[in-house]
Amino acid sequence: MPPEGAPPLAPSPRIRQNEAGPAFGGVRRPRGRATLQPASQAEDTVLALKIANLVLLVAFPVSWFLPLATSGLLPWFGGKEMSVISGVQILWESDRALALLVAFFAMIAPILKTLGLAAVQFNMLKPRALPVVDALAKLAMADVFLIAIYIMISQGIGIGRVSPAWGLYVFTACVLASIAIAFATRQRLGRR
Repeated sequence: MPPEGAPPLAPSPRIRQNEAGPAFGGVRRPRGRATLQPASQAEDTVLALKIANLVLLVAFPVSWFLPLATSGLLPWFGGKEMSVISGVQILWESDRALALLVAFFAMIAPILKTLGLAAVQFNMLKPRALPVVDALAKLAMADVFLIAIYIMISQGIGIGRVSPAWGLYVFTACVLASIAIAFATRQRLGRR
């Protein structure tokens, strides 16, 4: 207690900064409950979304070289494991239009979508670009469906044997993660 007639003690600067707002990560609190808070959870989530999206820029190209399916006695693939790259190479020799279509769905659309989302996340594009990003995500998913239909048709006809390989699951996970990151980014932008 101050001596009689002395001015009252001023609160410590640390409490003042904390009560005044977000200085040093503080949050405005009622008197007597002042605490220092770490960076907001929203900022952490946005950072995690940005990092996850940038990881996809590496994960997608890696998934192109992983085995998507194993075939046996099919005229195009001759009993070996197929990847996106090997499939495009083999299709290029017999049907260039189909090879370009598969290359667009499996390689170009996912990368463009990931780059577009990164541009929105880093404020290089306005959030109005998100519908285009979403359309590219749907095109990227089309490749997974093409592979699934290919496996179903070949098994239904009874020509050889085709079974999904572990790379198909990795590629599908990349596409689904990309869709989830875009959805979460859209939700975060809507809260601003």
